[in-house]
Amino acid sequence: MTKTLIIAEKPSVAQDIVRALTPVAGKFDKQADHFENDRYVVTSAVGHLVEIKAWRPSTRPSRGSPRSSSWSSART
Repeated sequence: MTKTLIIAEKPSVAQDIVRALTPVAGKFDKQADHFENDRYVVTSAVGHLVEIKAWRPSTRPSRGSPRSSSWSSART
């Protein structure tokens, strides 16, 4: 049988996920570094899993850029 792996950002979030899944997925066995039942393995990582970088527009969009149509090179 295939199991679904759920990776949480930290151990406390893994515990919260297990608490939320238990009523619908059944009891989980707690191992040293993960929780497991017949359908799921819930574990955690240490540190950030995803980083969002801010988009910084260039000072002058390149030709063909979707934003180039709103940029003007008019001289004063």
